[in-house]
Amino acid sequence: MARVFWIKCIIFCTILTCRRSLTFANDDVVPSGFGYELLITKMELLEHKVSTLEAIVADLKAQQVRLVENINSLKASCPEGSMDTTGGYKSCSDAPTKIPGVVSLNPPRGPPFDALCDFHNHGGGWTIIQHRFSGEEDFYRTWEEYKRGFGKLTGEFWLGLEKIYRITNSGDFELMFILTDRDLNLVYAKYSLFRIGSEDEGYLITRLGNYSGTAGDSFSYHSGMKFTTWDRKNDKIPGSNNNCAVTFHGAWWYNNCQTSNLNGRYRGDGESTCWNTYNPPKFAWCNGFNSILIMIRETN
Repeated sequence: MARVFWIKCIIFCTILTCRRSLTFANDDVVPSGFGYELLITKMELLEHKVSTLEAIVADLKAQQVRLVENINSLKASCPEGSMDTTGGYKSCSDAPTKIPGVVSLNPPRGPPFDALCDFHNHGGGWTIIQHRFSGEEDFYRTWEEYKRGFGKLTGEFWLGLEKIYRITNSGDFELMFILTDRDLNLVYAKYSLFRIGSEDEGYLITRLGNYSGTAGDSFSYHSGMKFTTWDRKNDKIPGSNNNCAVTFHGAWWYNNCQTSNLNGRYRGDGESTCWNTYNPPKFAWCNGFNSILIMIRETN
């Protein structure tokens, strides 16, 4: 408002000067007239414009303050180190909610990649590492394919062992299996910790926490095991020519051989997807699930 005051003073002084210069031959000062009224009108218009500009500036300053507050709030809501230096999120647990939930992740030790997130079910924040529901995708794959990942995030897929390794080694993660049988009964198995080693370690399960759920514990038997595919044997079944992945037509952290086999045939017989502690009376052992969802989520 100080600027308005000084502008008024300058204009008033200018008007007085103009009034003194507007004389007739007898040197009488012209006290009023059209020119004087015009100057007063212009002064009032200028005053209005200045007031408007000051209001705009004040509003812009208020917007700037709100923007800074929002940025600080966003920083406070993101845990330190939750984002890679390139700007990617290390898992869906610290990614912003998106519909659909496809997010670019960039955990340490590699390039960014897209992942499918579940932001709404079971508390949200889950990174989906495997999804099966139709049988259209072939899961009898090579080591290299399981390492890289295959399928489509919009359909059936396996995220990839290397990506799972990178994510689970960026913090503490829990693991959840959600299984739907042929009568559409849903059961789950949850483990409080889950981590796998690098490819040099055979992507072995280095950490597996306590079980809880309704499906029974069919995964602890595989703790400490390396991953096995039909072209790379890491299981404990005796004999170099024996391979659990070949026997059960899948790929898994086989022991000798399995109590779970969720990458086996889709709704097949014998070689099908299995969770041995869950056996509805209506169906034969390892007769397959209607859908399988495997997810991981950061615990801190």
